[in-house]
Amino acid sequence: MGSKVGESSPKGKKRRAQILREADLLFAEQGYLGASLHQLAERIGFTQSGLLHHFKSKEQLLFAVLEEHFTQDSERAGFEGTNRQSSVLESLRPLAEHNTANPMWTRFFCIMAAESLTVGHPAAEYMRNRYAMVRADWAAEVALQMRQGRIRPDIDPVALATLLIAVSDGLQVQWLHDDSVDLLAGIELLGRVLDPWLVEGAAGVGAAAQ
Repeated sequence: MGSKVGESSPKGKKRRAQILREADLLFAEQGYLGASLHQLAERIGFTQSGLLHHFKSKEQLLFAVLEEHFTQDSERAGFEGTNRQSSVLESLRPLAEHNTANPMWTRFFCIMAAESLTVGHPAAEYMRNRYAMVRADWAAEVALQMRQGRIRPDIDPVALATLLIAVSDGLQVQWLHDDSVDLLAGIELLGRVLDPWLVEGAAGVGAAAQ
């Protein structure tokens, strides 16, 4: 998925950024399968050949949009480098805040998560690998907190990571259908429910609260 000649120039970078922004919106509106390079070229005032000078195919453009967003998500979650959050639950908050402030990105992600399940979709392996990577990152953080004595030792790290992803993604879908759903409040409630239960020695939420 390399770049075209001339893309490193200031003008080329500006045009590439413009294409990515509009592709992001178009894929969020119509999905990858419903969008076309012709539509995208018309929206940004390019010819289709001019568009292909920067991205040689619609598939390459899709992967460029996915990579840009997911790189930013990893940084917000705090799993990159030394910028780690103090807990896995805390990593959900900056992501939720970003997603509510950027509904078209959230819509794009939810569409890709569902659409990539269709037979032959180019992003099927990418999305599968993405979910596996996020589960592994969060499970590793849970395991680390277990070793530090901050989380009870009988938790399955992968199961907890899977649950956190499911709640986060499920809240996003409901919020996109109905913006009266408070995505951030849902994340905060999840933290209040899980935090007492995760403490070592707690038998459950009710027992921890007594």
